[in-house]
Amino acid sequence: MAYPFQIVFDIILWVAVPAILIIAIVKASHLSRHADDEKRAAAARSGFWGGIVLSLIVLIYQANVFVRTGFPNRDLFQGFDLWLALTGAIVAYLLSLGGKRAVPTKLVGLIVLLLTFLSFYALIHYLLIRTYNDVVLSLVLGATFGILLHYTASPPTTFGTKHTSTHH
Repeated sequence: MAYPFQIVFDIILWVAVPAILIIAIVKASHLSRHADDEKRAAAARSGFWGGIVLSLIVLIYQANVFVRTGFPNRDLFQGFDLWLALTGAIVAYLLSLGGKRAVPTKLVGLIVLLLTFLSFYALIHYLLIRTYNDVVLSLVLGATFGILLHYTASPPTTFGTKHTSTHH
């Protein structure tokens, strides 16, 4: 009975978590290409590429440290923090409530930069460096749950469908 559970567990660790992070990067890229107006689009594009560059800067810095001290040799699974996952879920749910209309144009680029940086860095860190995988795993799954909970609670506003009134 343990073998099927191990397969599901490995799929979550090796496929689901990296896929969620890749989807977040793709979403950040999508935001940078499909903004409401030109100012938001320019800010989002700059934020996306800034997030990629910032990720590379941090990774190069960290690799430089590891070249001198040695790369960590840790397992992919290092634990799971339920409270951190629940905190991630609550924060993601609350951030999802605001939506794009609540974000001023000046912050669009910064938000896209943070989303890109955190997703890209977490993906590389999760798969290759593995020093904080318990935190990454807990936050990624918690935040994903929070966002999906928001989608579940408000489907008309989430998936682009318009709420139409039946009253005339």
